Amino acid sequence: MYTAALCLLLVNILTCQRPEPLKGDVLITNVNVIDVERGVVVSSQQVLLRGDTIHAILDADQDRPLEATTVIEGEGRYLMPGLWDMHVHNTGDELMRTAFLPLYIAHGITGIREMSGLPEDFLMKDSVDQELLVGPTIVMGSPLVDGLSTWNVGDHHLTIPDEAAARAIVDTIKAQGYDFVKTYSFLSRDNYLAIMQRARELDIEVNGHIPNEVSAFEAIEAGHRTIEHMIGLELSAASNEGELRERLQQRIRAIQPDSPADVSRETFLAIEYEPVPHVDPAKEDSLFALLADRDTWVVPTLVLQRIISYPEDEQFWDDDFQRYIDIHNRDTLLERDYQARGRLKPTIDYRMRSLKRLHDRGGKILAGSDMNGGIPLHVELQLMVESGLTPAAALRTATLNPAEYLGHTAETGTVEAGKRANLVLLEENPLDDIRNTLTIAAVINRGRVYDRAQLDALKSRAVAVLDRVEAQVLAENGE
Repeated sequence: MYTAALCLLLVNILTCQRPEPLKGDVLITNVNVIDVERGVVVSSQQVLLRGDTIHAILDADQDRPLEATTVIEGEGRYLMPGLWDMHVHNTGDELMRTAFLPLYIAHGITGIREMSGLPEDFLMKDSVDQELLVGPTIVMGSPLVDGLSTWNVGDHHLTIPDEAAARAIVDTIKAQGYDFVKTYSFLSRDNYLAIMQRARELDIEVNGHIPNEVSAFEAIEAGHRTIEHMIGLELSAASNEGELRERLQQRIRAIQPDSPADVSRETFLAIEYEPVPHVDPAKEDSLFALLADRDTWVVPTLVLQRIISYPEDEQFWDDDFQRYIDIHNRDTLLERDYQARGRLKPTIDYRMRSLKRLHDRGGKILAGSDMNGGIPLHVELQLMVESGLTPAAALRTATLNPAEYLGHTAETGTVEAGKRANLVLLEENPLDDIRNTLTIAAVINRGRVYDRAQLDALKSRAVAVLDRVEAQVLAENGE
């Protein structure tokens, strides 16, 4: 619950954080354009924006200079497409509305994909679309569709007991307007296949975890569209896959409605860490080849897993990272004695190594942080480069690749005439150093230009909300 004073602060934030759309055309002069498709810089360009569209791009030394009502100096700066965070949660809660949605824009993120939405979340999505709220475009996934679990429960977690219920939930999700069905780890094979069949009939995607009882090979062939966290890949590439899968399934079948939450949680974690020592390189190569050949994408979410396993990593204690994480994330993820740390270390280490192999094999990768606040997405890109991807390849996972996955390459994903003007102006070249995605001078979203001062104001107001929420939580806990 929020106090009256906090609610008043939230109302003030909502009414003063959005700049007015500029009247007339906007010209960015003499700017270096990042061609994310080719991974090169096209230097000295004039970029003319009309409304929310890139109207024209010409060489800066053309005899016919472009003219506009508003001119933004691009000399020495770099222009790239707006970023996408393809794995986030909780877009409908008040903290997301007042702090995290504006922080996405402040960090150059102009699109996000909600991975466990609720019907009431559409109000926030619509408010952003109608420009009543500052925030990125939202792709809305369904609540988690799962088998019986006593951990991570709530309205966002739906238990599916049989095939009839599996087919019916797809009907409901489609009717409610979600963009895809989100599957989870404890779903039975029969119920998963029933969901896949009904989803094909209704033309709606299935994304999320590959359930423990289902081979990744089978899920990919069935049309599973995105695999989150790489869950299910290690098990399907294990030399003793059958034995491991049955042992884990016995633990899932043993879960009862009154089982402690830790029983479900520990089983969930075991699916991630038990297969890793048994990965067979030949099976992994076959799996990655199939991923490259099919329209299935992988969302690694390295940053969340790295924090869990390596909370002592200095980058997670940096002030610029800490100030945009709410108290609940800090308590659950950045505790130095986090109980899953030791067991999951080999998993994140393996996933960091295997990501380069997946990429080199032609696998399709999307950037997602599984965290809120914007800056974790930038750290995700840094971890991709640490894993062996080039800065250009990492940048594509948050720009062109999301556009390709969504089928929106005619509208977004690159800086080209005719596409939407969702853009980020940087002080430094991200192709030289991926950390330069954080050198943001301006963000352009929905025909509105947020300069450095306005971006700083978005951050300051969001931090004020986060600080007040933290103070309230601490007071309620007697701290």
